[in-house]
Amino acid sequence: MNKVKLFGIWILAVVFTACGNATTIGTGAGSTGKATEIVRNVLDDDADENISGTYMGILPCADGEGMKTTIVLKEDKSYEVMEEYVGKNVVNRSAGKPWSLNEGLLTLENSKQVKFKYKVEKNSIRQLDIDSKVIIGTLADKYILKKQ
Repeated sequence: MNKVKLFGIWILAVVFTACGNATTIGTGAGSTGKATEIVRNVLDDDADENISGTYMGILPCADGEGMKTTIVLKEDKSYEVMEEYVGKNVVNRSAGKPWSLNEGLLTLENSKQVKFKYKVEKNSIRQLDIDSKVIIGTLADKYILKKQ
């Protein structure tokens, strides 16, 4: 696995030194940070292996202030979800097994065989739309649950 990562980093280094924008690698003044982000993504592939844990956030909802959401991913591949409508006395709880992870895509399937998809990011998961695409627009950053 480490050889694959080193090879990937080496390829990135070759590509960026071959391009005219090689001076923009890094985080200093004049830097786009794009190469740093690509290298970080290669190095963060191990995050897939350590996904178990508790994720929390307040997701947008159409009929209220939001939905406080907690997802617990257990090492035995079972999970629990708790959703509490902010400002209302309504709490939904569900559990399921198994959750699955494939190429950074987390899938939770409930007892009604409805699948919920999340993109695994560094110390967080991002809820995806029904087509497994990242939600865009003014509320895009509201669909992130942070690892506790």
